[in-house]
Amino acid sequence: MLVGLDREFSYNKMAIAVRNMLAGASLTATNADLLRPIAGTFEPGAGAILQSIAASAGAAPLVLGKSSLKIAHVALARVGVRGG
Repeated sequence: MLVGLDREFSYNKMAIAVRNMLAGASLTATNADLLRPIAGTFEPGAGAILQSIAASAGAAPLVLGKSSLKIAHVALARVGVRGG
């Protein structure tokens, strides 16, 4: 299951995601940002959605988006650079 920013996120969507997680789905996210800046203030980010699902399902997510070392290593390998 892939989690990202969803401005239509609801309790029903969270319940479906949690049921899928409890049935064995893995949890992957685009990013873990709890807040995102918008128009001089902030609003909940994808990480807020991610954390609600992860906490409810007792799961540890794999974050593949920005600030993820895993995605950085994949990118380096694609261009032939060995990372440490």
